[in-house]
Amino acid sequence: MCLDKETRSSRSKTRNESQET
Repeated sequence: MCLDKETRSSRSKTRNESQET
């Protein structure tokens, strides 16, 4: 439930940081 949302947010942040670099 909340884990899915947190996992998605965590993955989005990691991908965003990778793309920003």
